[in-house]
Amino acid sequence: MGHRVSYPQVVLERLPAADKPWFSAKAGLGRLNTVLASKSIRETWKYTPIKSFVEGFAAPKSATPLVASGLDQPEIEAIQFAALEGPDLDLVRRCLESVDGVRYPMADLTMLDAPGGLLVKVTGRAQAPLTLRTIGAGSHPVIIDVAPEASLNIVEESEAQDFNTQFVYVRVGAGARVDHVRCALQVPAMQWSLLMAELDSDSAYELQQYQVGGHRRRTDCHFMLAGQGARADITGAFLTEDSCHLDQQVIVEHKAPNTVSRQKFHGIATGKSRAVFNGRIHIHHGADGSDALLTNRNLSLNPGAEINTKPELEIYTDDVRCAHGATVGQLSEDSLFYLRSRGMNDAAARAILCNGFLRECISGPMAEKVTERFTAALL
Repeated sequence: MGHRVSYPQVVLERLPAADKPWFSAKAGLGRLNTVLASKSIRETWKYTPIKSFVEGFAAPKSATPLVASGLDQPEIEAIQFAALEGPDLDLVRRCLESVDGVRYPMADLTMLDAPGGLLVKVTGRAQAPLTLRTIGAGSHPVIIDVAPEASLNIVEESEAQDFNTQFVYVRVGAGARVDHVRCALQVPAMQWSLLMAELDSDSAYELQQYQVGGHRRRTDCHFMLAGQGARADITGAFLTEDSCHLDQQVIVEHKAPNTVSRQKFHGIATGKSRAVFNGRIHIHHGADGSDALLTNRNLSLNPGAEINTKPELEIYTDDVRCAHGATVGQLSEDSLFYLRSRGMNDAAARAILCNGFLRECISGPMAEKVTERFTAALL
């Protein structure tokens, strides 16, 4: 009897295996062989079959470069991974090595697939936003290093409909601030993205995340409040249309004392679609005075829609304030009756109520574009 080769090995053999100065292919492939064959992957990817994503990396495709603008400001220096050397190369290596390959096997796949990447160094208070646009297939890693007391606005848009992955790692120095808007309003064949943010003392990160589902779309966000007094404010609005799928995983780790996090997500599932939201708060030993709040509210507009929401708390210290809540419901019949009694048809009444529900989590520079996209889907 011949030796049976497992599914992960068969696929991984078709991936690029050459080491890069910033990434060890041997180490990445070793982690992947272990993780993809383990039982733990079944739980972390319970609602989104990982097999199709792994096969997507190995399939032939024509990659499209990431489109970045706002790099010509005096406070910003951009370096392609291929040109990294000295401390900059060490910085990128440290960031990539800090990513948990067990929790995020797709990060290793992204680094194996990507021919390069972009390091963005922010040394002051940037006046114009850094814009990152994904317009086609491929893997697009970006590492952003924001110096102490500096500030940056990030606008991240995914317009691709082909298989693609996005990996953004942001280091926020002491006293620095980052405002980040992420929009994914196209329906892709498959997409995986990871946003990781590491916050130093007294720094602040505000994220606004707006998404629609795809054939398969999985979004991971991981915030590490590593310095005392760091704060993360995360809001999101999302919509799954008929035959679409959206899996969102958000982790906030409170690693230092007196850190604050706020998570607020509203979502709507229409048609025969699936929406998944898993929000996790992890308060470490010694993170006294941590203050964390997580809420996720959802509306199901069709009996065929599936919504899975799971808030999680993991707390290892007593001196904390922590709360979470999640709901799945339907539109209020009383509110619908009120609007119809004033001459509004049923479709318009439902759209107004749905928009009002989502607008609680929509603000900032992309608010108009996001609202128009959601409204068009709900009418």
